[in-house]
Amino acid sequence: MPDPQLDDIDALFARTGLVEPPEDLLARVIAQARVDGALNEPAVRRSPALYAGAYVLALLSLAVLAYELGLAIAGSGTTSLVSVLASDGTLLRDAPAAYFGALLASLPWLHVAGVFIDLAILGVVTSLAVRVAGTARSSWAAGPAARAPS
Repeated sequence: MPDPQLDDIDALFARTGLVEPPEDLLARVIAQARVDGALNEPAVRRSPALYAGAYVLALLSLAVLAYELGLAIAGSGTTSLVSVLASDGTLLRDAPAAYFGALLASLPWLHVAGVFIDLAILGVVTSLAVRVAGTARSSWAAGPAARAPS
């Protein structure tokens, strides 16, 4: 009688035995990794230029998005709310919830989201470019023997 706490998947796994991996599994995985690394070496050499181009494109788009965000903030009245707070702090003390509610309602959230998304893309591209540049530099520092395919 089957165990009532086992579902079909559990019953299937209970009927199967332990599978022993082949003895040469580690050697085969390492050999395959070496072959894959040798095949992808030309692509790695081109990657710094690709990442540099993506970085410049992300930086230019950040400049455009930040400019658009500034225009949208100037047109939405957010600057007026901030200048009122700068000139008279009693508004914030008397009704902080109303002030922050008005400030949050006046922000152009689509522009703010665009800037933050572009900053995230810029961070990812920067991280990848630094990683590839570090790999390329360590490969060149190791000498020609390290760059030769094995």
